[in-house]
Amino acid sequence: MADIELVEGEQGYNLDITIRNKDGAAKDLSSFTGATLKIKTIDLLTEKLSKTLTILSPSTNGIVRWAIGATDIPVAGNYNAQIILTGASLTVKTIILSVVVGKKLD
Repeated sequence: MADIELVEGEQGYNLDITIRNKDGAAKDLSSFTGATLKIKTIDLLTEKLSKTLTILSPSTNGIVRWAIGATDIPVAGNYNAQIILTGASLTVKTIILSVVVGKKLD
């Protein structure tokens, strides 16, 4: 099972992602002013998406929101993703997440 599962061509909805510390508790995002989602091919050589995420309030809940747009989801296949959090003098990256994009039936 992948960390994120999508279907190609999906759009127009929000996907909320909770970022957690190693102990499983929600990460406090109060120190961060920005978040970016990067999706790359499995070999990490080709970037398929770089998208600004919204840090939801209260930021202590560790939730970021991806507003999925018309061209955000790549074609069916397996990918890697990472969320980069940025602050005044701070950059933190999540572990690499697995992403599976399935084909649509219609």
